[in-house]
Amino acid sequence: MADTPVVLISPPSDGGADSPLLLLAQRCQQAGIQVVLVPDLYHVPEDAALWQSLRAYEIRAAAGSLHPRPLEWLFRRHRLGDDRIVFVGLQTAADIDGAVQKITEAMGPAAEAAARVELEGPTRPRWYPVMDHGRCVSCGHCMQFCLFGVYALDENGKVTVANPDNCKSGCPACSRICPHSAIMFPLYGRDPAIAGAPGRWVVLDLAGRRLYYNRTGATCPRCGQSGTGPALRPSGAAECPECGRAVAPPKDRPADDLDKLINDLDQLMDRRR
Repeated sequence: MADTPVVLISPPSDGGADSPLLLLAQRCQQAGIQVVLVPDLYHVPEDAALWQSLRAYEIRAAAGSLHPRPLEWLFRRHRLGDDRIVFVGLQTAADIDGAVQKITEAMGPAAEAAARVELEGPTRPRWYPVMDHGRCVSCGHCMQFCLFGVYALDENGKVTVANPDNCKSGCPACSRICPHSAIMFPLYGRDPAIAGAPGRWVVLDLAGRRLYYNRTGATCPRCGQSGTGPALRPSGAAECPECGRAVAPPKDRPADDLDKLINDLDQLMDRRR
């Protein structure tokens, strides 16, 4: 079985017999697709032996209750499969036909008889960020912002979710301040962008962008300045509308009302001489 291409299906822990993902498993078997049914992988502990067991399978497709992007990066975090895997997020039974089609295309010719393997593993309620390393630039903003030591640099200087279970349950704050929308909380139901929904991205407001530049010292694409520290401005100095750093006014800027008044007075005095 481990040498046969399979679809990995991960129903949520609270799913009953009529769970859309269990119905999907039945449809896949009917289509001759080999199925491996596993616990809700988001809630499987980091050190569970189940992760090693799953690496023995040739996974061609994976379906779960998470959106495809966080599901993909959960697999990558645990080194499951390769770039050929098709990820399917399934929230309702209405999406089953489309899911079966995607999986069938990914699996190729079906076997004459489908098998179903059910793997057991420990689960417990968990809440932690899933990092999209395709978008992350390792700026370190999340690492400086998080109070619970969730993030750390690896040996290559790359920001990683080093201590996921340190995360405070229900807190998505680091996702809100990531300038690249690289941090996802798949269980967060109040904002599809934070949950990693397709085509949805977290966009920082002005205060969030300025906090990012101030903490990381990143180069501002608008004014070209870099460096950390509070964005303090001398009295009367202009500020960059993107990062808040003090900027010199352009040499050819139009005169303001006071400058114009002074020029008019100078011209009037010249005429009187």
